[in-house]
Amino acid sequence: MKRFFFYIVVLCGALFFASGLSLAETTLLRGEHTITYDIINPEGVWEIPDYSNDSFSQKIIEADEYSKRVVVSIKLHPLNSKIAFPLPSGIIPNELLPFLKPEKDIQSDNPAIIEAARRITKGATTLTAAVDRIVNFAMDHINYVINTKQDALSALRNGRGSCQGFSNLCVAMLRSLGVPARTAVGYLPPGYDWGISKDYWGVKTHGGGYHMWFEAYYPDTGWTFTDAQHSKNFVDPFHVLMGIPAAGIGSMHEFRKGFVDVDRGTSFTVFDEKNTTEPVDEVPGPEGKKLLGRVSQDFIAKGAVRGTIADEGGKPIKGAQVVIWKGSQGRVMPAREDGRYGIVGLKKGSVHLTFKAIGYAPVEHYLELGDVEDRILNVTLEPGAQISGKVVCEGGRLPKGTTVTLWEEGRGTVAEVGKDGSFEFPSVGEGEYVLTVKADGLKGDPAKVTVKKGETKEIVMTVHP
Repeated sequence: MKRFFFYIVVLCGALFFASGLSLAETTLLRGEHTITYDIINPEGVWEIPDYSNDSFSQKIIEADEYSKRVVVSIKLHPLNSKIAFPLPSGIIPNELLPFLKPEKDIQSDNPAIIEAARRITKGATTLTAAVDRIVNFAMDHINYVINTKQDALSALRNGRGSCQGFSNLCVAMLRSLGVPARTAVGYLPPGYDWGISKDYWGVKTHGGGYHMWFEAYYPDTGWTFTDAQHSKNFVDPFHVLMGIPAAGIGSMHEFRKGFVDVDRGTSFTVFDEKNTTEPVDEVPGPEGKKLLGRVSQDFIAKGAVRGTIADEGGKPIKGAQVVIWKGSQGRVMPAREDGRYGIVGLKKGSVHLTFKAIGYAPVEHYLELGDVEDRILNVTLEPGAQISGKVVCEGGRLPKGTTVTLWEEGRGTVAEVGKDGSFEFPSVGEGEYVLTVKADGLKGDPAKVTVKKGETKEIVMTVHP
């Protein structure tokens, strides 16, 4: 049975459980990430082009009729664009002028799109800021819907669209402002299973086997990808490019009825992966949603704590978590599979963190951060104890919503009780605890439990009317 755990504290005799903290919405990353894929289809793999731009590279290193080995790499160096906005006259090369023209689903000459683009970017003094505002608008304005019209004008008017609607609208707005832009089509591996999502540093890319994003042109740095649902000025290496239709690059498969039928015969296998990306800061926008971004050239890391979570042998702990406390509120952030974590957007002052993982004793850290500080904190977790048991009701059934609280020094951890009365605390430290049961209309005596490192203790708790 699935268990849910959260921390609570006692204030004036009342119980308060931790809720999510309101942090900035765009997480800035740096580093590199390379994935080598083996792509196989017994009936033949569709065309996959070699391509590279400012932060993205895709290259076929082995191929035959039925398989391809593809290396997809991103390099998140700072975006070094200083170009002013609106763009200076005559700065766009003649060969890129076609990427300023309207298309069937990209109505960049429509008055409504022109007016919206100008309003959204009013006051922006750099192209970087203008692109940022347009992507934020798309995230704030469009609700993700597959079975709807996906052209730019419909996305703007209806506020609905899938990856196509997001991309078409962003491209149309940029073109209306004199910025070359174009859509890109590709896979989100594995490619044969609709409804998948890829979680990358806490931000999920939704879609299916096929996906659309876009590419904008910075006159001083070149073409740069953006996924308007996921990341600004880069895409992660889970984006396998099939083609850029407007540029005649790669496959020209069109989206039909809101999506492309998934080629269920194609399989993806990760042959090799190297990832050194890490979060370094957080900035506002879009409202209430999460995106990723690249740092700018003048970036200075501040308010960050990063490091690794490992066991006593130095091996990364899968499934480890960090709880960031702000008074009685806590936000849980998962570490990566390689044990790395990164907390950014922190303000000067005291920081309270709890590091935990199933089967390990939690560790508390209290830090003092200065005005501009990027703190490295590598954490070792020791084997912990486990407490499990069963709640038994004399003369009846347990009501829905029954919970057991494990108390230590005025703060408790709450476990949901299953239909059969079972509960468990899979990650506690060595020590003495008090357990209490909360059930509507029932009461029971507290239970004292003492556990040693590596011990699993089972108890039975009885409640009655």
